[in-house]
Amino acid sequence: MVLRSVAIVLILLTLVPAVAATNDASKTAELDSWIKIPTINISRQDRLVGNNFLRLYRLSRKGILNKKLIKNLKSSMAKNSTFADYRIWVDGVDELVNLKSFKGLKDSCEKYSNKNYSSHIKVKLNKNIKNICFDRYLKELEKKISFTKSFHKRQIKYINNNISSIMSRERSVITFLSNLKSVPDKHELYSKAIVNHLMLHKLTPTTALIKELKVTPTLTRFIQTRELGDRSQRYQFFKTLLTYKNDLEESLDKKMDRKIIEERKIKLVDYFQSTYEFMDQDRASLNMISIAKDFTRAGKYEISRSLLNQVLLKKNREYEVQTKFELLWTYILENDYKKAYNSMVADFLKDTNSLSNNSQLAFWSSSVLEKVGKRDEAMKLLELVIKKNPLSYYAILSAKKLSKHSALLANDIYTKTFNKPSRVVASENKIDTDWLKRIQIWGDLGSGYFIRQEILHKEGAKNYEDHVLTAAKLLSEKGDYLESFKVVISGLNNNSIGFDKKVLEILFPTPYFHQIKKEIDKEFDPVIALSLIRQESGFNRRARSRVGARGLMQLMPATARRFKRRLKTSHLYNPSTNINIGTKYFNNLLNRYDNNLVYSLAAYNAGEHRVDRWQSDFLSNDSILKDIENIPFRETRKYVKLIFRNIFFYKMLLKEGGNDEHKYNQIFDLHLGFNR
Repeated sequence: MVLRSVAIVLILLTLVPAVAATNDASKTAELDSWIKIPTINISRQDRLVGNNFLRLYRLSRKGILNKKLIKNLKSSMAKNSTFADYRIWVDGVDELVNLKSFKGLKDSCEKYSNKNYSSHIKVKLNKNIKNICFDRYLKELEKKISFTKSFHKRQIKYINNNISSIMSRERSVITFLSNLKSVPDKHELYSKAIVNHLMLHKLTPTTALIKELKVTPTLTRFIQTRELGDRSQRYQFFKTLLTYKNDLEESLDKKMDRKIIEERKIKLVDYFQSTYEFMDQDRASLNMISIAKDFTRAGKYEISRSLLNQVLLKKNREYEVQTKFELLWTYILENDYKKAYNSMVADFLKDTNSLSNNSQLAFWSSSVLEKVGKRDEAMKLLELVIKKNPLSYYAILSAKKLSKHSALLANDIYTKTFNKPSRVVASENKIDTDWLKRIQIWGDLGSGYFIRQEILHKEGAKNYEDHVLTAAKLLSEKGDYLESFKVVISGLNNNSIGFDKKVLEILFPTPYFHQIKKEIDKEFDPVIALSLIRQESGFNRRARSRVGARGLMQLMPATARRFKRRLKTSHLYNPSTNINIGTKYFNNLLNRYDNNLVYSLAAYNAGEHRVDRWQSDFLSNDSILKDIENIPFRETRKYVKLIFRNIFFYKMLLKEGGNDEHKYNQIFDLHLGFNR
């Protein structure tokens, strides 16, 4: 079985859609002419400074500060302009390791607490120094536990003056309190200071912190007011709910008498309603939705609706939209579109902007509108889905559906709504070359954290868009596709960059595409393999999952050896070998499932044995869209949707498959493509 490891789950963005396609041969050239990366010369010293800084920074997070390494780095950074902003961190840790007195340590901690910078990088680095300082303070204070009571009273005053900074280091505080338990009077003194802070600011303590605090009537009352009272009691309420849920599930699985099912349902509902405020409400709501979905899949829609309505009554914000969709879905599966409209969709339309923020609910609401003869309203809603969520699976379906009532193909629907012209960005005089050097160095060193900090560092700048797109293009050229995606997504999410065809090309690159064409069988569509690789590994040939799947197509060694017996596990990191075996395996799945791509993709993600079971229980094969929504596993359902999404954009950008007659691709036809 092949399992997914690195899922590139792009956030459903509220941005304008993409433009028309280019062919594969001209795609790279066009992108190069659009984003002009300035010439940057990264010296050996630049790389050495970046590497040594990152090494020291990571050691410091483990509480390790090496004087010799710090001294050497400080010396090399003094001569380096590329990492000028980073000097404050090296200077800070150098000061901390050379402090001679406890008072000096306290003064330094306060100094770093009070420093202000306009530079984001400096703010983050200064915060890190401050954290290191207070961690050291707590460790040194612990060593002085035998000192006089007056000494500790002075420390309490110091802690009160810096309580927010100290409490941000909760793990260190917990360790400090735990080690003080052997000295009860001192433990009580510091515990009281922390409890006073929590009460003053009405902060909810974590379970780990509560365990280390001195238990007093004051603390007990406070915990009760924060609804943390008897955690075991709250868990017991939830555990009982699970018992009632499992009983109801058993009655469904064993096809018990309708009267027994109804009795058990009433017990569950009554218990849910009467104890909801005393247990974990999110978990309780999720379990109610789960059992309701079981009844939906069994075709018992009335029972499902009665359970879902109970969840809606509680107005749980976390699961309200999901509950509404599951409720709407029962009417759609029952083909009762009139009731779906009257009881739900008519109410949704009172706020179409809010509705369109959830592309799944909006898309299926449009289907209901179309079924009840309100086509104009349905089309407007589909247009809103595309406008607000252009990278989502449902935006693609919306474009396909709109194209059924138009002379335009789905990709032309995107072009029609596109309102941002392409433009040349990133000329040499606009880009901060030292910043770009650091982006490349952090990428080469695998530090996504510092890449993100550098991007945030440029937020608010007039040429922020130029910097983001240039950084993304540079990372993409260096093969760091996942970080490239993240950089673009960050800009799209905060509406700082426009969404056009060139941005789409960064998000959907085509490395290994020629190799894919070379390795696959003639009948296999290379775009499917490309889309799988993007989702499975982010084009990282060295990718390895927690369960041991390896390489571009994330193959399990046991699966791969079905096609190449003497294969060594390390061979799966070879792109040619991985693509060759991965496409053979997927081709086998297509043959097994009669060229049904939904089943084949689901099996690639979740395993053939599960899909075989789902076929008989959940998947009808009469509607591809309904089959996708009915996949029981949330991860697999999302995976299949994302591969659909990838295929659509790759076909659009590569100009392949507009009227594809290939048997494997009929459901991905850019014009229709809903059913087999």
